[in-house]
Amino acid sequence: MTLTSGSKSIKNDCMQDFEGRPATLVYVWSPRMVLSALHADVAQQQALAAGLAFMPLHDARLGAEPAGQVDPPELAQAMQRLRQTQPSAAAALQHSIALCSAQLLQNQAQRHFPTAFVWNGSAFAQYPIVGAMPAAYWAQSITQRLQGSAADSAVANQLHAPPAATVKQGVHP
Repeated sequence: MTLTSGSKSIKNDCMQDFEGRPATLVYVWSPRMVLSALHADVAQQQALAAGLAFMPLHDARLGAEPAGQVDPPELAQAMQRLRQTQPSAAAALQHSIALCSAQLLQNQAQRHFPTAFVWNGSAFAQYPIVGAMPAAYWAQSITQRLQGSAADSAVANQLHAPPAATVKQGVHP
């Protein structure tokens, strides 16, 4: 679906189905979480360096668009500020559309902003990338997710393993 307001035209595809899309970093952000907006260009640069497309999706809970406007006022104000203060971040987010993918929402896409998902062209990596971070960590996180389930399992084991001091023979917390 294409929304038009004056000379402004924006493709508003609900993203319910990612099948057939190229490998992509899906970047979910909100103007209410400032770092998710300010660091979007860092995520975009690392996605492109890894050979991924970059797809920004914004928090759909921002409120309805007034008649004749494409973007909710809060989003429009945030983008205007970004264009003035951080043009590269504004450019990374310029094609952002509202998050409405049931698949991403079920995977807690709104737990924190930014939350990013690596789509390898046929499936999402098991674990999202959560939080703003320096470029080197975006690169590392993207690479781990592109490497597949082995890397995802190793990360999961590290994140969910109980501290060594609490594990006793035959007893698990």
